[in-house]
Amino acid sequence: MDFNIGVLAAAILFVSHWRETRQLPPETARRESRIERARKQAEAAFWKPVKEGDFIDGQVIKITEGRKFDSTFFHVKAEDGTIEIVAASKSTNLGKMLAEHPIDVLGYLCVLYLGEKPPKNGGNPLKIWSVVYDPPEVGKTPPADDETPF
Repeated sequence: MDFNIGVLAAAILFVSHWRETRQLPPETARRESRIERARKQAEAAFWKPVKEGDFIDGQVIKITEGRKFDSTFFHVKAEDGTIEIVAASKSTNLGKMLAEHPIDVLGYLCVLYLGEKPPKNGGNPLKIWSVVYDPPEVGKTPPADDETPF
């Protein structure tokens, strides 16, 4: 059997490094490990704007529907890696604005909270939003289920 001793040495060094750190070096990592994705999923929080000007901006990594009030949940990953969930019932002002866009995984979503308008006939104030969506880059496809961030 003919082999290069340098390649063998590099492979041994790589495996020993991996065993020590329990993670692949960044240049060879294909994607986050399942445990890293599970941690991020557990840390994901619902985005709740508090004051005018609050916003969320990032890449949509997962979309789920259902549960209470027939809501849609957009999991948005910001540039710093944090994940927050934008939840909107289809009957709310935000839900209607989001439904105007063909939002898909890998697209970029920005939601800006502009404040509230007093109700006309009593009831709850109307929340005002601005929604901007950029579709995924041409040629990119959503990840397979086993590659979804969580």
